[in-house]
Amino acid sequence: MNLALLGDDPTIWPLLMAVSRSNVHRLTVAALPGRLATDLSARLPQVRQTDRWDQLLVDGSIEAVIVAGRSDAALEAARRLASEGKPLLLWPHGGETAFAYELSLVRDDAKAPLVPLFPLRFDPAISALKDRIVAGELGRILHFQWERRIAAEPSLSVPLLRPEDMEEQLAGDADILRALGGNYDRVTALRTGVVDDRASSATVTLSGDNLPEATWQLSAVAAPSATTGSPAASAQWTLTVVGTTGRASLTSDDSRIDFDKLFRMEAPEAKAVGGGWGDLLRVCETVDAARRSLKRRRTIDLHFETASERSQFKTQMTAIGCGVLFLTLLLVGAVMLVGSAFDVPPAVMRIARVVAFAPLFVFLALQLLIVVARPSSA
Repeated sequence: MNLALLGDDPTIWPLLMAVSRSNVHRLTVAALPGRLATDLSARLPQVRQTDRWDQLLVDGSIEAVIVAGRSDAALEAARRLASEGKPLLLWPHGGETAFAYELSLVRDDAKAPLVPLFPLRFDPAISALKDRIVAGELGRILHFQWERRIAAEPSLSVPLLRPEDMEEQLAGDADILRALGGNYDRVTALRTGVVDDRASSATVTLSGDNLPEATWQLSAVAAPSATTGSPAASAQWTLTVVGTTGRASLTSDDSRIDFDKLFRMEAPEAKAVGGGWGDLLRVCETVDAARRSLKRRRTIDLHFETASERSQFKTQMTAIGCGVLFLTLLLVGAVMLVGSAFDVPPAVMRIARVVAFAPLFVFLALQLLIVVARPSSA
């Protein structure tokens, strides 16, 4: 499969290196590479780089596009590519919930293949751990503890996390914690060792009624003195599961992951193991809640909603309605002002009043369109 990369998320490096070693898949183009540009030139010089993402639309040799970025340009490019029917493989990279729901609508309209890439779901060790939990080998699960470490930027004298590091790293891990622990609906996040907009560590706690609490911690460690790769490529993690009759631990090992399955877009076994579009939406909402928790300094309750054209219609019409009411108020005020300041014929005033209220009447009539907003199949 000929692949293209869209975006510059540094956590994508394990997948890129796996593709470079594959005899089946080939990365040919990197659009909007940003932070990855220098490393791509050094480590994958055969990959053509471009800032013109629209070239991906006309290149017929590209069979699928890996979306791994969160910039406005990358997200807009992904929307356009999906609307044109280009298959997209979405790497979890944060909490752009609105973007994910927009793609849900695009998928329904354009029937574009959109497949989430959760690499850790293809780690056989994690699958085996889930089987042990389901079989009750560890008893009732009491707690999940996930510790992840990433190398800080080499230019920093003290290892510190960037604001976006938590979101980029949490996305894929939150999917696994939800798969193992359940449908968490409360998120609490905090940072320690804060210096300006950076921190030495970040902690996210996931909880829910009758669910084992899950604690996820990200910390920065000193970058190696000599490195040729992205700091994100040095990320390591440890997952510990504590039960009433035992405990189990796993450590990261990218060599365990069967990346080939990630590209079997129509394979039933890949869909079963890799999660569906709804899982991506839940991950985006979880990461978005962690971001809001940091900002508001409190626990955020999640109220998951099914993505649908109906819910999108309601949201859009609510926003439009506020504008229509404000416009109506201005028009009515203008009519009253003109009527009191000038000698306007009664017939003209009657027409002016109708025109002033016309936008409101049209808006109310449009509410009937909700009956044709069909639910999404996501």
